[in-house]
Formats: sequence, C-alpha cells, structure tokens
Amino acid sequence: MVKRTLMTMVLAFGLMAILTLIGPAYADKQVADTPSVEYLHAFKAVFHAKYLKRVASDAGGTNKFIHTTVLPTEGTDSMVTPALDHLYSKAVLDLSHGPVYFHAPILDMSRYYSISVADQEHYMIYDKIRPTGVYAFIRTGYKGPIADKVTVIECPGDHPHLFVRTQVFDKADLPNTIAIQNQLKIVGKVGKIEFANPVQFTLDTHTVHPANKGLLAKALNYSEGDHAAMTQWLTKKAQSGYAPNNIGLYDAIGKGNEDPVARAVAMFGHLALTGDHALYGTTTLDCDVSPLHGSKVSVFTIPYKNPGVGEFWSITRYSLITKNTYPNTNDIFNAYNTKPDVNGNVTVTFSSKDPEDGTYWMPVKADEPYYIITRYYLPDYDKLVKLKAVCK
Repeated sequence: MVKRTLMTMVLAFGLMAILTLIGPAYADKQVADTPSVEYLHAFKAVFHAKYLKRVASDAGGTNKFIHTTVLPTEGTDSMVTPALDHLYSKAVLDLSHGPVYFHAPILDMSRYYSISVADQEHYMIYDKIRPTGVYAFIRTGYKGPIADKVTVIECPGDHPHLFVRTQVFDKADLPNTIAIQNQLKIVGKVGKIEFANPVQFTLDTHTVHPANKGLLAKALNYSEGDHAAMTQWLTKKAQSGYAPNNIGLYDAIGKGNEDPVARAVAMFGHLALTGDHALYGTTTLDCDVSPLHGSKVSVFTIPYKNPGVGEFWSITRYSLITKNTYPNTNDIFNAYNTKPDVNGNVTVTFSSKDPEDGTYWMPVKADEPYYIITRYYLPDYDKLVKLKAVCK
C-alpha cells in the first residue's frame, strides 16, 4: 500500500461555511470586480458587530458568559463545523465603565483549556493556554484604579470578545467540563449592545488601528445589500483557494497576513484560533483526487503520538449537506478514544458499513458527500505529520 498525503488546507470553518451561501444573487447593490479596501474592512466590522449584538443578547447582557453545555450534534449548535474537542464559553465585554475582571480557575495540566480575545476589527489581541488567576481588561488609555495581582489586557475598544475553550475527553467527561465552566467568572457591569448602523457603532466604541485609519469612516453607507454582495464575492474568493489555511488570518494587526481580502475571507472562520495555537486542516479529497463520498470506502492514518503536536489532535467528520455532525453516531477520534497500532498509528476507515478489520470506524452516509477536519493544537510545523490517505 502506498501512502500519499492529500490534505487540502482551508479555513477550518471557512470553505464549508461558505458553501451554504452559494445561490442566486440577492444583493441590492453590486460589488465591483475588486471591492475597495473600505468595503473589505466594513465587511469584517459589520459581520463582527452583528455577532457581538446577538451573543450579548443571548447571554443576557454584556460581561456575562453564554456556555455550550452539550457536545454539538446535528441541529444543536449554531456554529458551522462545530468542534467536538471542547465546550465553548463566550462573552462580550463592556469596558466603558472601567476594568472588567475575568477569574480563571486552575486546572489539571492534562486538560487543554484556553482563552482568546478578539477586538472589534477582528484581530486577536491575546490568547493563552491554561490561563490562571485574574485578568483585568481595560480600554487602552484607561488611567483609573486596577486591582492588584492581575494580568492586564489592554483593548482598543469597549467590546472585546472573550472566548474560552475547555476540552472534553469524551461524553462521560461532560459533567467535569461543565463544572469547570461554572468556575469561570466575569466581574463587570452588565449592559446591552444596541445600534442601527454597525459601522457607526464600531467607530463610536472602538479606536481603529492606525493602519486602518479612515477606512470605516468612508463606509458609513455600507448597506445590507452591500453586505450580501460582499458575502457572495468573498465566497467565490474562498472557493478559489485564496486563503488556503488559517495561518496569519487571525493574528494581531502587524503580526499576520495583512492582505485585506484574506482577512475578509477569514470572517467565514469567525473567531478561529491563530495558526500557531491551532492548525485546522480540511480534507475533501480521496486518493484518486475525487471528493469524499459515503458510497465508497476511504482510509486515513495519523500518528497516535504526533511529534508536531504539543497539545492534542482530533479528527472529525462532517456532512457536506448540513456542515454538521451526524446524530447518534461517533463523530470524532483522538488520542483519548483510540490506541496506537503496532506501527504507532491510528487508522480510521470512513464507510457506510463497519469494515470489521481492526481499524477505527467512522460511519458515513452511503448517499452523502462529507469532509474531514483535523485539528492540531499547538503545532510544530517542522515536525507535524498530517492526516494521510491510505492508497492501494
């Protein structure tokens, strides 16, 4: 048997998310062949502002967590290609009244647990694996009192987004993960997010990075029709492979990919981690370079102890129809529910019937296409061994 790498690296949430958007034009206005930098940036700001408003409403206000407390299955999570590695805890902070404090619990080192903080222009301004202690979020330029013995995170806007990921080893581990979520604490005045114009809202509550100065001010008339047209234009760019992976797309400004088109395409992987924190790999093709489909049998391998993974790896299968997992089936393999074979590998068979050959079986539907996302947390690119197709 010959092994051949067939990893098509795209945004973890990107390509599969945008496939849901393809259809007849529905925009009120047309976007030029190459949208202006102002519109590309407005797309990011509008996309993110709408998300902030929705999450704050669902959580019952700003400075409050909203927790995912069940492993996502078909129809139970609004995220496209939801990760089954961890539960989500999200909060929209409000720094307009002074510091907001986040209390992080101390956890066993064996469990992955992280925070990431994005600003209102969708740049990652802070991330940390296994944070501990108290974090004080302040608006840049704040001169008032701050509690002692805290880690201070300066934010260019009133509404940074705090994202906590807490690892789940398996379904039996859910109560332990939820108990950790219950230890997460935010101290700050609860408020609301309301606006009529998301671009104006961003300008009013956020200090635009110097490199982007003037862009949003020129896009105050950016409309819902413009946003729909931009979505379609960026969908086509993503399909063409314009942003082939998540490396550099979510980093702080000046530290990643500064191409405005790539950064806008990255919104389809909204709030994803940076490439040095987690590499997302999407596999859509088999050995014969044909799309993965449940009508055939496909086999892939990965090292159980991957030399290029500092935290953990996972393999999840998603329906190309729903962009989600299958109900009442096993949807994930990782080092916590597998064992290595004599060669130190984990071999996974994707098929509609159990192969009963000693490999790990990932059920697929005989009449449906699917895709695989492999997540590599804390990757070392020089040593990383990616998911490989097993070819005859």
